[in-house]
Amino acid sequence: MRVSFNALTLLCTVLLLAASIRATAAFDELRYRDSVEYLSSDELEGRMSGTPGGEKAAHYIADIFIDCGLEPAGVDGSFMQPFDFTSGVVLGDGNSAQWGAHGQNTSWELGTDWTPLHFCPDGQVASGIIFVGYGITAEDFGYDDYEGLDVKGKIVAVLRHEPQTDDEAMFAGRRMSHYGDLRYKAQNAYRHGAAALVVVTGPNDRLADPGDPLMELGSGDVYGEAPIPVVQLKAERLQELMTFWEGDLAKMQDTMDTELMPQSLDMSYLTVELNTDLERTFSKTDNVVGLLRGSELPDEYIVVGAHYDHLGHGEARTSLTPEELNALSWHDRIHHGADDNASGTAGVLELARHFSEHGSRRSILLICFSGEELGILGSLHYVRNATVPLGNCVAMLNMDMIGRVKDQVITVQGLGSAEEWAGILDSASAASGLEVKRFDDGVGGSDYTAFYTQQLPVLNFFSGLHEQYHTPADTADLLNYEGAMQVVGIVSGVIDELNSLDGKLTFTEDLSPQINRQGSGEVDTGRGYKVSLGTIPDYSYLGGDGVLLAGVRQNSPASEAGLQAGDRLVKMGESVIRNIYDFTYALEEHKPGDVVEIVVVREGVELTLSAELKGRG
Repeated sequence: MRVSFNALTLLCTVLLLAASIRATAAFDELRYRDSVEYLSSDELEGRMSGTPGGEKAAHYIADIFIDCGLEPAGVDGSFMQPFDFTSGVVLGDGNSAQWGAHGQNTSWELGTDWTPLHFCPDGQVASGIIFVGYGITAEDFGYDDYEGLDVKGKIVAVLRHEPQTDDEAMFAGRRMSHYGDLRYKAQNAYRHGAAALVVVTGPNDRLADPGDPLMELGSGDVYGEAPIPVVQLKAERLQELMTFWEGDLAKMQDTMDTELMPQSLDMSYLTVELNTDLERTFSKTDNVVGLLRGSELPDEYIVVGAHYDHLGHGEARTSLTPEELNALSWHDRIHHGADDNASGTAGVLELARHFSEHGSRRSILLICFSGEELGILGSLHYVRNATVPLGNCVAMLNMDMIGRVKDQVITVQGLGSAEEWAGILDSASAASGLEVKRFDDGVGGSDYTAFYTQQLPVLNFFSGLHEQYHTPADTADLLNYEGAMQVVGIVSGVIDELNSLDGKLTFTEDLSPQINRQGSGEVDTGRGYKVSLGTIPDYSYLGGDGVLLAGVRQNSPASEAGLQAGDRLVKMGESVIRNIYDFTYALEEHKPGDVVEIVVVREGVELTLSAELKGRG
């Protein structure tokens, strides 16, 4: 029979559409939507790890696992795998601040005049004070607030943010660069020898809230202390000190903003005494782990995961500025996290329902992780305390933000972690109706990274960033539910393909990483190039004495220098490394081609290695 070209095209289109419908028919879009809407509802208040909302989400997931007939695969015969984490800071009893000369002292009132900031270490400092403008040293812009100043052993006072925030040509233009970050300012003060940092909101600061409020102690993440005490002081109190030298804080700020001319004032005739005392608080949260026992290969496992936690009321890692966050009511601060990552969690639940009904040749381990937003804490905890043998795991499939499919495109990361992935993904996605954008990188800002460090093949499914990312506006009504069902269908297809294999996948280490993520030893400096070292930090390590490496990329500057998983990185160039922030800022001081000395501690022995940094253009 002869068929016309148009008729053949129409027939092919109909067949592809039918295949696409069959691929997603097993999944219930309305049921999926119900899960997303509940997980991202006001009732759960953003599902911050360790909060009642997070606990409600965990029990909701466990209840569905029970309904699906899954076996509990947590601890003590339950679906829960609990772990503790640092969740906040509170004021201790030993905080005080005063200033004076010749034995005449004036106290500043805690909570009214001053406050320690959330990353302030405990300390006692009594020294002269020097105002050093914005506290920035930016060689690439020819700007240095510390030029010509000797601040060794002194307390330095600096303004928040950075000069010329309305100038597109300066720093990061009209958005804040890393030079305006308070952790950067603390690190820079420390590098110049300062004993403590006093932060002040400038009188002309257009980014700050009116009335010069003190920052809330919980307004930021608590992971990693600064190298020196860091406190905020009311501008009015600093102006009182400046008056003795006829200094005018507003005029000095105006000069810096209009002329880009650093301003300083040495007030070390006065002695400022600071005593800071903060106590870390700890909370418990849970991974939720269920097992569908395989019919033929019950001792081989396909891991399917997604994180269910989010940002609560924006206490940490919000995309909003502190000023934007503080302008909202407590209710309006709720970061709903519909796409990030109620969408992926609901995908895990749909797959649990599907395979519990249809069965699986291999066992499927379904894990909903907590603590991802705090640095993949839940998945790192799981791989160190696995409830099934990791050596028996075939692969890990992760879904993180699958709800905003646009233009029928989905991104899949991790193709470089197994030789067979390309063919498997071709088969699994052929009938999906989606174009698959592929990346080899097995390392990124989500839970699949923890499994990749254990040399397991991984795939991560991701529909892309958007303007609502890490804001309260990431709500359920904005999701593309049809697109999410297509993604779940692809993941289901990958599981089917893995079930059809007689052996395991061939793990390969990605040699050409393509996804840049903060904290992975790859930093966008904001100056037109990226700097790469190639390390995979262990975010769960909070020892305060370096950055523990969970892994090292192959063919990276780190591997070529001899760095290894398990090393504790304590120094890079001139920078002492205490935590991930020190590490990030140390990288930002360099450019591609720089050769830097790196000091690591390996099995108790300190080693000095040399690495040539690479660019990531």
